[in-house]
Amino acid sequence: MSTIQITTTQKTWKPQTFQPMTDVAGMGSAIATDQHHTYFLHYTSGLSILEPGQANPTFIDLSALSYMRDLLIDQKGNLWVGGWKQLVRLRCQGNQWSQDHYRLTHSVLISP
Repeated sequence: MSTIQITTTQKTWKPQTFQPMTDVAGMGSAIATDQHHTYFLHYTSGLSILEPGQANPTFIDLSALSYMRDLLIDQKGNLWVGGWKQLVRLRCQGNQWSQDHYRLTHSVLISP
């Protein structure tokens, strides 16, 4: 007869309070995180990007997309935001975010 020893590790749960994000309040449509950022998508105005220790998020105006509903982080760390009129890829290059816009015209994907 063998003996089985069970070891448990108990972690202390520390409650946190949700804080309102004024940039997306009332119209938030998506949220995503990676190792360095938390992304908050506003339905009609754009994307707020918060880094650890940052007091105010960086805001990227994406209102040209109209009605943004989808937010994806791909394997390369690019952000993809889907809106009513366009799709945009955002890439972090140093402390700047570049944008590549794509739209469908007559069933053909066009990149300006």
